Amino acid sequence: MDARGLAKVLVLGNIGSGKSTFARALGTALGWSRHGIDEARRAHGDGSPAGEARAWAEFLGHAESSAPAILECTGSGPFMDLLRLALRRSGHDWAVLWVDTPPEECLRRVEGRGLDIPYPDFGVPISEVIPMVARNLARALEESWPRPLHRIAGLERTDVEVAHAVQAISDWLARRGAP
Repeated sequence: MDARGLAKVLVLGNIGSGKSTFARALGTALGWSRHGIDEARRAHGDGSPAGEARAWAEFLGHAESSAPAILECTGSGPFMDLLRLALRRSGHDWAVLWVDTPPEECLRRVEGRGLDIPYPDFGVPISEVIPMVARNLARALEESWPRPLHRIAGLERTDVEVAHAVQAISDWLARRGAP
């Protein structure tokens, strides 16, 4: 797909929603690079506030660059204003895709695989974090982010969801008159 008309697709979703798996497959389908906050945390984070800031600095650099990319994170939290600013500074339009997996399923997935990401320790068990992230993301999507271009149920086969998302992106580009 021609990326000239759209430089960024932001994939948002809860911890354990399947957003990384979806974003990886979408990047392959579009031929675009993919950057996730969890990879930045693995490279630069150590569970400390400073490590989290280093991870976000890398992630925000990808958001601000002019290169087409799939970006994925939860979409809520203390760095979201900076993420929106970085996306605006990229000079290109961007779209939001929402992986809306039910919190109970997210928790089941996380409990089944564990977490190998150096998140900062906020002293709250994951069983409380996931419902909190779901509430915060729902509020952020209503108040701070543009309306999602496409909602991914998070329970379907990835290839099916990617095909629907690619069609939504193609339709959006066509409405905008992108080359």
